[in-house]
Parts: sequence; C-alpha cells; structure tokens
Amino acid sequence: MSFKLGLIVFCHSSEARREGAVGLDCEWTSEDGRRRPVAILQLATVSGLCVLVRVPHLHPDIPNSLKRFLEDESILKAGVATLEDSAFLMADHRLKVHGCVDLRHLAVQVEQGQKGVRGRDAAQVGPNNDTRTPRLGLNALSVRHLGRVLDKGFRVRTGNWDAEILSKRQVKYAAEDALVGAHLLLALSGPPAGTSFNAASQKSVRPSGEDSVEWGNEKSGQGLRRGHPPLQRPLYDNCWLEAPDGTPLCTCDIRKAQWYLARGLGREVSCDPLVVRLTFEPSGRPGPGPGDHQYYIQHRDNICVVCGAKDDLSRKSVVPHEYRCHFPSLLKNHSSHDLVLLCPNCHHRAALGDTALRSALVHECQSQSGPATQPRVAVDRTLKAVKNAAGALLRSHAQLPPARVQQLEEVVRSHFGEVTPAALQAGAELDARLINEDYIPHGLIVVQHYQKFGGLMALQQRWRTHFLTTLQPCHLPVLWSPSHGIATLTAAAAALPPDHPDTPTYTSILTGTESVDSAVTDNVTSCPSIQKYEVNYLSVSHDVDSNAEALSDDLLGMYKSKTILEHENRDEVMFFS
Repeated sequence: MSFKLGLIVFCHSSEARREGAVGLDCEWTSEDGRRRPVAILQLATVSGLCVLVRVPHLHPDIPNSLKRFLEDESILKAGVATLEDSAFLMADHRLKVHGCVDLRHLAVQVEQGQKGVRGRDAAQVGPNNDTRTPRLGLNALSVRHLGRVLDKGFRVRTGNWDAEILSKRQVKYAAEDALVGAHLLLALSGPPAGTSFNAASQKSVRPSGEDSVEWGNEKSGQGLRRGHPPLQRPLYDNCWLEAPDGTPLCTCDIRKAQWYLARGLGREVSCDPLVVRLTFEPSGRPGPGPGDHQYYIQHRDNICVVCGAKDDLSRKSVVPHEYRCHFPSLLKNHSSHDLVLLCPNCHHRAALGDTALRSALVHECQSQSGPATQPRVAVDRTLKAVKNAAGALLRSHAQLPPARVQQLEEVVRSHFGEVTPAALQAGAELDARLINEDYIPHGLIVVQHYQKFGGLMALQQRWRTHFLTTLQPCHLPVLWSPSHGIATLTAAAAALPPDHPDTPTYTSILTGTESVDSAVTDNVTSCPSIQKYEVNYLSVSHDVDSNAEALSDDLLGMYKSKTILEHENRDEVMFFS
C-alpha cells in the first residue's frame, strides 16, 4: 500500500509537469460569518487524477517539494477565484501559489472573441447576446463549455470540511471542482484533446496583466473589475524644482513644473530635463548636508522595482492604505517614499505576502474579542430565510410544487402570522443585515495599538522590511531605506517644547505613548511592534532549498491514512490526511 501511494503521488507530479497545468481549488469551513483556515487543497490533472490534501494535518513540516510544486510558475493552476485561494493558502499555511489562471477571465475573453465583440462593452455581453453580465461561477462555466452540471447543493458547499471523516459526497464534490477546473482550462485555451500545455499554449492563457484582475470575494463570478490598472502615463517625469539660489528642492512631474511656470512663480532653467527655479523662498526648505530629503532629489526610473520590467506598471503602497489612512498628517503628508512601481506578477507576489503579514497583525493586535472585532455587517439567518421564502412565492408560486409552496408559506407565517400578498411583499423587502455599530476597522485597531506600544514608525518599518524580505527588490532607488523619516521626525520632535500641542503626536509616532514592561500582557511584550527593523536590502537573499527529492518521496510516509475512490473512467482520487 505504501508503494502504491508513493507511485500514485509520483505519477501525479509527472503528469502535471508533462501536461503543464492542473486544476486547483480549496475548501474551508465558516463559523458565524468568519472563515476558518483552508482545510482541503485539491489538485487535479487533465487526465483525471485528483489529489485531496488535508493541509492543516501537515503542519508544522509541510513538504518542501509540495511547496516547490505550488510555486512552479511553469505549471498553471486553473480554477475560479484562484488568486483568492492562493491568498488564503498564504495567509493560513504560508504556501505560495504561482502560475494562477482565473477561468472567469479566460472565459470572458473566449466568449467575447466568439461574439466578435471588443472593448469594455464586451464584458457585459451574456449568453444569447444578453446584455447582462454572464454567470461566471464554476458550475455555470462547466455547463456552458463542458455540458456538465456540478453538485452545488447548499449542504455540501457549507459542510464541515474540518471533520475527521468526510462524506463520499464531500470527497466527490471536492474532486470534481478541481477536475472541472483542469478540463475547463483545456476547453477554453484551445489545445486539442490529449496535448500538453506547452509554452505556447501557456502564453495564450496568460493575458496581459492577468495577475492584476480581481473578481470580488464570492466564487459566484459576479463583479469583474481591475484590481491594479496599469498607469496611463509615467509616474516619474523627473523634472526639477530649485530654490532661488539654485539649491535642488525635489523632483516633480511635468504638470506641476508647468504650473509654476504658468503662474510666474518660477522660470525655466533647462528644458531637458525640465528644471524650474522658483522666484520665491519656499517654506520648509531642507537643511544642508545629508538627510531624508536627499531621496527626493534623485532621478527615479519608471520600472518595476523588483524585476525591472517596464510594461503594465502600477502603483504599490509599501505601507497599505488601510493602515496609512489612519496615520497622523505629520507622518503621511507629502511623502512618496513608500509609493513604488510594480509589474502585475510582482504585484501578485506582494499581495500574497501582505496577506500573511496582515494575518499576523490581526493575531497580535486583535487578541481581545468583542463587538469591535466582529464583522461590520452580519446576516440574520431567520430574516434571510423569510425574505427568500417570500421572494420565491412572489416570483414563482405557480411553478413550485405544492409541497414546496407549503414549506415556504410556513416560513412566512412563522414571522408574520399570516400569508397574504401584503405579508409576502413586506417579507421580500426585509433587510436581513445586522449592522455592527461598534465595528472598528482592522487598520485602525493596529494603528491605535502601535501608537501606544512601539510607535507608528515601528509599524511603518515593519511593512518596509516585509516588502524587502518578501520581494527581494533589485531596482529600488539608491536611497530607499526602511528607516526613512526617523531622523527628520526625531530632530523635529527634539526642537519642540514639552508643552507643544504636537508633542503627543510625535511621541505616538516615534516611541509610543505607553511603555512596554512586565505589567503589559504577553501579547504586547511579544509583539514585533516594539522591535526596531533595520535591514540592508542589498544583503537580503533567498533561502534556497537544496533538497531535491521527488514529490512522491517527500509525501510518502507523511500521511496517516488515505482513501482511493473511483472517479468516472480514470482511476484514483487520492485523499491525504
């Protein structure tokens, strides 16, 4: 049995690498509207072999070869909302997934091409030339392109995926989702049956900027939008502003430089590059000698700071906006240090890493449970059931079986005491949402925590250091530094009298308003916010895993039990736990 398990796993890896693509999906359990960590990872080949892995059971020693398999960009991972799944795997289990292809994006492109429609309006063309947005869930795509209806019953979808023993229906459901993902990729990308996803076919299913497409939070496929649209013009024009005595002040874009010229506030000194010398003495001129201001008077290239790519660039905030928007103005105004350029692939990598750090901050700063940490909006399931029942009776009473009509009427009667047209109309208009008036955004909770313990500069340095260690950027501006701004703010704070109104703000930025001592809880004393993050990004290197064992060798013996089920005409569905 052990030999067979090792052989099957090895064959799975060989097939995936030969075909160049697998279907990927994840399952998890939700409790009280909150998602629990990913419980099942599904991988399937086009030829029909599916592997179901209980990822939590692999901790703390997740096989290195499984990590390499998921990180291999040469093997496409196809499914619906694969970017969302990859983000969850990174946040829950520190598993990076590269080479993701969201089948909804591919389906929209294929269906637009079949209709001969181009441009923005094409995305709104549905089946039969319907102008509504087409359904893009996995079942809808399977019906349209494979002619197969999937089991998407509510009970199996919302079942307990953390259970020790899964039902046969759950195993079949999980396996089919991954298998259909692999077959949809084959159907949508066009290679004849039996062929592999070679380099050419892989390129055909990787549209420009694919990694920057977001589809919302639901796997139903509604709500196509661009997550990181590329810039329409260069971010850096590298024009110069000078003080009246010729001292460089900063670089700026061409529109700002022309604004000074048009109003007579400056005169042109040079045209290539454009240099504008101001005719008035600017306030806040930096002092002589080295300092943070040197960063803003250097030439900056319009390239991805990680890999050097020049196309499809978009802005990336090293310190995410959900935290920075709560910073005091002293810390966030007039600073472009933490705004960098990334290509779509590097943006995706950064998003995966950001998800992991955000989860760590949730654990560190939101240890206290209570109304403030609950979701902003919850759903009253009782009212939701009444609303759905009333709506179904209003829309489809004549088409429903009598037994079903009676069930729905009982639901409405339990709430209104009667079933009348007025009650049905009122039920259909019920608002089942529960608004949490005490809700505090995660970003604000973290900012308030750091304002007390460690200071906001520690939070800012932590995100900057995380950016360096996660992405290993090779093209950052020379003077980019995790400690940027500390010297300037420290000097400004030292120059203030103790009773100055800005003194508390500087304290919350630099050191925190409360000292960390033995009286503070263990969560605070162990919180990385009190550490100082100083990293030379030029010295950071990847941890290279020299272990080159095959996937089968690495997984063999790691799992306590397995179940092999027949699936259609092709042999095995493997279940690892």
